[in-house]
Amino acid sequence: MSRPLSRANAILLAVVVLVAVGLGALGVFTLGGWLAGGHFDMRAGFDEVRGVEPGTRVLIRGVPAGEVVAVERAADDGPAVVLRLRIKNEFRNDLREGVTARVIDVGMRHAA
Repeated sequence: MSRPLSRANAILLAVVVLVAVGLGALGVFTLGGWLAGGHFDMRAGFDEVRGVEPGTRVLIRGVPAGEVVAVERAADDGPAVVLRLRIKNEFRNDLREGVTARVIDVGMRHAA
């Protein structure tokens, strides 16, 4: 036969269950983001950008790799414009310190 739980034991059991469920949910979301590939954010500075706005695709070696999240005016001592980029994690090793980037007018790139 089982004994009924005391009030203190019932509260303690409820707290333990809630913490376990919370940690499990956090683990699922974290692991889900990792399995889905996820992304990372970075910044790139330019003297000038034309036709770039939030949502503009970012290509790495011609492959869609992310998007522009924001176009910001930079500090006075740096480049004129800073692009905040959201890049897929699979491209993390392609982007090391010192890598250069350029803005390409896609319409002109495909012109005959």
